[in-house]
Amino acid sequence: MALVLVLWMLALMTIMAGSFSLTLHRESELVSGIRGAAQARALAEGGIYYAMPMLVERDPAKRWKTDGTPYPISLGTGRLVIRVLDEEGKLDMNTASDAALRELFLQVTGDSDLAQKLPDAIVDWRDPDDLKRTSGAERGEYQAIGKAGPRNRPFQVADELMEVLGMTAAVYQRIEPLITVYTGRDGINPAKASPEMLRVVFKGDEGAIADYLARRSVAIGGAAPPMPANRANSPIQMTSGGDTAYSVSVEALLPDGDRAAVEAVLKRQQNAQNLPFALLNWKIPRLREPAAGVPGVVRP
Repeated sequence: MALVLVLWMLALMTIMAGSFSLTLHRESELVSGIRGAAQARALAEGGIYYAMPMLVERDPAKRWKTDGTPYPISLGTGRLVIRVLDEEGKLDMNTASDAALRELFLQVTGDSDLAQKLPDAIVDWRDPDDLKRTSGAERGEYQAIGKAGPRNRPFQVADELMEVLGMTAAVYQRIEPLITVYTGRDGINPAKASPEMLRVVFKGDEGAIADYLARRSVAIGGAAPPMPANRANSPIQMTSGGDTAYSVSVEALLPDGDRAAVEAVLKRQQNAQNLPFALLNWKIPRLREPAAGVPGVVRP
């Protein structure tokens, strides 16, 4: 009986030791994962500040482009991919005309009914009155579904569009890279627009887009080449100007596979501290699975 009791005690102690060891192993993995995620996040945030001097570089040959060109950077043991987009290449949700808004949603979603309803709801949200547009929504429509709105003021951040009646997460994800609230202009500067924005302007004509991008890449002084005649009457107005506000996206990858992404909107300024940029917005986008070991964020 004493032998059996000793064996049972040994078995119990073995189980307890194994359980303790497993718990320590899991906690160690958890701490390691948290540390790796924090390191990747810090590296990605550092990429935002890395981009700042490259945007004010005096040598035009060294100054970074602001049309979404990816810049791969090795920093410490990690790798970064940094992209900069001039906000003038995006459509401002506070000042875009009805026609421009309809064209945006029509080209992005292909749904003509949605392309009528969402612009009306957006204008009802940002205008100061309580007059409901034909397919729009004012206080009564929001109250009917238990939502607060509209705010009857300009959008403070682009994410506020998610509160507009009729807007879905799927549609917002598709338009998010194409919109801004920081330019105060009705239209876009095609010299600053991304290929995705030009796809809206050129109605998906890939040949015309490629030709325009080729001519833009060799344009003197970064000026926009003339738009083709068949696009001169686009509902989205073509403007000039830029180099005032930028959206910077950074994707970081560590050797052990930890990843992180950060996006920020920067605005040029001159103040008493002589800081080159003011931070207008900062967000952590949702990561997607990388392709061939390259980090990436969710995009349509």
